[in-house]
Amino acid sequence: MNNPSVAVLMSTYNGEDYLAEQINSILNQTYQNIHLFIRDDGSTDNTMSIIEEFIRNPKVSVIKSGDNLGYKNSFLMLLKTVVDLKKNYKYFSFSDQDDVWLKDKILVSIKKLEKDDSKYRIYFSGLTFVDSTLNKLKIKDDSNIRTTFPAEMVRHSVSGATSVFSRDLAELAVKYKEVQKLPGGHDEFIFRLNAALGGHFFADKNNYIKFRRHEDNASSATKGLLFKIMQEFNRKDGSVVITAQFLRTYYKKNLTASTFQEIEMLLNYNKGFKSKWLLLKNKKFRRENSLMNIIFFYRVIFSKL
Repeated sequence: MNNPSVAVLMSTYNGEDYLAEQINSILNQTYQNIHLFIRDDGSTDNTMSIIEEFIRNPKVSVIKSGDNLGYKNSFLMLLKTVVDLKKNYKYFSFSDQDDVWLKDKILVSIKKLEKDDSKYRIYFSGLTFVDSTLNKLKIKDDSNIRTTFPAEMVRHSVSGATSVFSRDLAELAVKYKEVQKLPGGHDEFIFRLNAALGGHFFADKNNYIKFRRHEDNASSATKGLLFKIMQEFNRKDGSVVITAQFLRTYYKKNLTASTFQEIEMLLNYNKGFKSKWLLLKNKKFRRENSLMNIIFFYRVIFSKL
C-alpha cells in the first residue's frame, strides 16, 4: 500500500465539552499521513480557545471565518477550501466535534480504498453509540445497506463521520456553489452523487467511531426512533426532487444511463396517478428497511418528495 495523504475536515460549533478528546483521537491515529483542518462556525463558548491549543501542531490547520453558515454549509465551505489548496490530498474524511475515533479508523479505510482504482469511491462503516461518558449504548451496523442511486434517494442513512472518499468525488461535489442551497446534509449529497456517478462503495462490518449521544448533537442520528419517524413523515422540503433536478442540471454528462432514467422518474412522479404508480412499483426504489420504504411510499402518494 502506498502512503496517500488524507485531509480530515472538522466543523465546530460550541463544542467545548468534548472537542479536545476528539482532536486527540484524530491526531493519535496509527495512520499518520493525515492533516486536520478545522473551521469554527461562529462559536460563542470556549471552542476557539481549545482549538488554539492545537495550532502549533504541524498536522492541524484552522480555517478562519467568523460567519455562521450552519452545519451543512460549514462542512461544504471547508471541503471547497481544502480541495482548492496547492497540496493535493488524495482522500477526505469528515469529523464531528464530539466523537472519539478508534486508532485504526483511517488506516482501515485507506487499505480498502487503495485496492480500487475507480475515480469515485467512498468507504463507510457503522457506529458504536455511546453516552456522554463513552459508555456503550448500542451498535449500528451499516454493512448491508443498499447504496444504489434509487436506494439513496429513498433514504440516506449512513453517518458522514464514518466516511472517507476520493479526491475526484470531493472535487465534483463542490464544483458548483449552488450545492449550498440544497436541502439535506453535506454527506447525504456526496453519497447520492457517488451513487449517481456509478461510484464504488466500500462498507465495513466493523466500526471505528464512538458516536456520542447528548443533548447538543447537531446531527439527527442521536434522536429517538419516534422523533425520526415523525420527522420523515412531516418532511416537506422537496429534497428528493430538488436533488434530482440539481444532479440533472449540473452533472448530466457524468451520470450513468440508468441514473438519468431514474432521475426522470423522480422529476415526473407528481404528474399524475400513473407516474406515481410507476415509481412505487419500481423495486429499485427500495431500502433494506421496511419502515424506510413505507415512509417513501407515503411521501410519493402525498407528493412530499
